[in-house]
Amino acid sequence: MTSTQGPWADLDSALIWDYPTTANAQAYVVDPVRDFRIEGLNVTSRDPLNHRVFAVQVRESHNASLDIALTNAGGGVIVNNSLNTKVHTQVNTLPNYFNEYGYGLTVAGASASVQASVSGGDCRHIFTTAGDTRSGANGFEQWGDPRHVTVTGSGTAAEQFRCL
Repeated sequence: MTSTQGPWADLDSALIWDYPTTANAQAYVVDPVRDFRIEGLNVTSRDPLNHRVFAVQVRESHNASLDIALTNAGGGVIVNNSLNTKVHTQVNTLPNYFNEYGYGLTVAGASASVQASVSGGDCRHIFTTAGDTRSGANGFEQWGDPRHVTVTGSGTAAEQFRCL
């Protein structure tokens, strides 16, 4: 969306899906955080089962570059509603807590053009998409879907976990 005027919006490309107004479709103009880097961040926890949050959340960003290692952390990295993001993540031993958490890298929301290099193991998934939901009038709803995501890397798993 390049601009709005009243109920009208100008788009720089065609919509991927139809959004019927009868379903109360909405659009928002977001001023993203631009052109930043996180390098060499190492995240660990003494008690990961009591720190069940994402270790790093990147939301509404443009041209971010992330290099993050996670070891025995309560949660991984989430990239949500972000464009042109490069992520390198090393994931080791993220606990699976009642079929939640244990995700190394989650690319969610309306993220696009993400290059992810993810390696590691002993986690629920070292990589996943669409892992962010919000409560809505009809239960949980997802706002957008990731597209144009390239993933490289490899993973191993303990007996109770599956990776990739």
